[in-house]
Amino acid sequence: GDLEGAAPVAATRGVGPFQVTPAHLNVREGPGTDYAKIGTLSAGTRVQISARSGMWWRVRLDQREGWVHSSFLERVEREGITDRLR
Repeated sequence: GDLEGAAPVAATRGVGPFQVTPAHLNVREGPGTDYAKIGTLSAGTRVQISARSGMWWRVRLDQREGWVHSSFLERVEREGITDRLR
């Protein structure tokens, strides 16, 4: 179909937010280390995913957006739900 080249966010929609795991995570203008660094996020910061390009995910935090490598994010389980499932 027409959407084969697109990177839908369906796999991550509804399961966030995600949180940053390293002490400092670079946020970039685009999906790769060749793009300029536009900021950093600290451990525990919660972000929403707005797009994906391979292992790079575009994150939204307040009114700003940038790209981070997905290996440095972990899904935040909603409080109270994980306890009941254990």
